[in-house]
Amino acid sequence: MKKYLLSLAVCILTLLILIPFSALAGETTMEAPVLNSPTLKEANKAYLIEVTYPIPDNIKSLNASNRAAVHVQAEVRVNGGAWKQLSTNFNLDGNYKITPKDVSTGAIIDIKAAQYETRARFAYNRTGEQFSAYSEFSPIVSIGTPAFYSDTSAWAKPDMDKAANMGLIPDCLKGADMTKSITRAEFAAVAVKLYESLSGQKAVPIAQNPFTDTTDAEVLKAYNLSIVSGVGGNKFEPNTLLDREQAAAMLTRVYKKVNWEGWTLKDEATYTKYKLDYAGVPAFSDDMNISDWAKPSVYFMAKNNIIKGIGGNSFAPKNITPAEVATGYANATREVALVIAVHTVENLK
Repeated sequence: MKKYLLSLAVCILTLLILIPFSALAGETTMEAPVLNSPTLKEANKAYLIEVTYPIPDNIKSLNASNRAAVHVQAEVRVNGGAWKQLSTNFNLDGNYKITPKDVSTGAIIDIKAAQYETRARFAYNRTGEQFSAYSEFSPIVSIGTPAFYSDTSAWAKPDMDKAANMGLIPDCLKGADMTKSITRAEFAAVAVKLYESLSGQKAVPIAQNPFTDTTDAEVLKAYNLSIVSGVGGNKFEPNTLLDREQAAAMLTRVYKKVNWEGWTLKDEATYTKYKLDYAGVPAFSDDMNISDWAKPSVYFMAKNNIIKGIGGNSFAPKNITPAEVATGYANATREVALVIAVHTVENLK
């Protein structure tokens, strides 16, 4: 019996020795950090993002023991990208710092054009042993502004930045690839933003929807402002791509709505109080391809340096040949729409 009890005691002692320290120290119930909102600070002519957090009592107790040292393991991602680990050895001092080079190519990223998200967890190592344990990750906190496009051409970027600062980028285009062709519904949303910028007034949708193929609020606002019309049969075709002459005409309507008292698209043919001034503008080499209804708008925009040709004195008003349709030769792109919206604010406000 004594031999049995001795064997049992040895087994129990062995099990206690083998039980992970985590089960004895209670670290499986370690609280996750709760991060405060990050702040942007300047140091040595560079920016640092500082994140602070309170230290729970059980973490303080664990760190004070002779068996373990508690650290903070932090991760960060930029503009919704992959999580990247900053360090496994931040000291337990209630804060850690992020610099852009930790998560990118080393270049400083404008905090106004990038969103940094971070999360952290407590980690500890038993002294002198290869054993680690972790708390859960904290809730995510962020600082900065998400990038307002996924891609844009180098020539368009300065005006794209202006468009963002002017509030001309509608929600439907935020984070989009701006090099892609723009749809009728997307352009309507840009036109509404332009109207609100020029007029200082908020646009409202028309009360009774005239279309059977869209309920888009921005389309209904643009229709109510006489900026857009349908294509017939109570249709708007929101996903149809817009061409360059249509873009010029729609933005010219914004100008008319803001500046021409009593003007409406319905009464445009009989409206005589004001006229577009485009005298003296040389004709584009493809003038014969510009629709008659669009020519006043195209040349008015050209005279005011709002919209230009595509090179070789061509305007590329619309796709004509099957090859042009296939390549989108005359399609207005999202970046073109926003660039000319910016130029309209700058040159006609």
